[in-house]
Amino acid sequence: MQPDQIPNGMYLVTPVKKAATEKKQQEAPEKKLQVMRGHYFTYVLPEGWKLGEDGQYALSVIAPDQKAFTLMVGNSGLFPNYTPGQFVYDKLMAIRPEDLQIGQGTACDPIAGFQSAYSFPVHYRIGGVPCQGQVKCHIAPYYGGQTMAMTAALSDATQWPGYRTWLPLVAEQIAAHDGAAFGMRGVMQQN
Repeated sequence: MQPDQIPNGMYLVTPVKKAATEKKQQEAPEKKLQVMRGHYFTYVLPEGWKLGEDGQYALSVIAPDQKAFTLMVGNSGLFPNYTPGQFVYDKLMAIRPEDLQIGQGTACDPIAGFQSAYSFPVHYRIGGVPCQGQVKCHIAPYYGGQTMAMTAALSDATQWPGYRTWLPLVAEQIAAHDGAAFGMRGVMQQN
């Protein structure tokens, strides 16, 4: 179409080519993902990543540059009126973020063993460095209480565009394999 053939109010648009100097985004690992078994959880370990915490209530996996990580943390025996947003806030405060901002939660599919879940976009700073990610709160109600678990995929904000397509999937692969995870065995003994 020639410029003189374009109708009034419309303009000729040409695509901009990507500059060769732009930083390459973090891509999904093309190499092996290992399925690992910890004390209480199984998890997926991307090549080069390392296990951070491996405890009864939480598990974390950290990127080689330590600018991204996945996390699962959970508790059993929570009151039924404890909201997913409050649980996410309380658990994220453990990493000591500055200016933590949690977006509106939206219903999503839960991981195995949970009946419902909500996804939250998060933004915060660590040592002044902007970070962001996706956090999901998974809920398993039972008579008089509930178990909640948070899966999180978090990174430096400059790296998030490359991580957002695959890191949340890695976080969702963390699964409890021991009945004592999240303190469930103690709750079962009480009831």
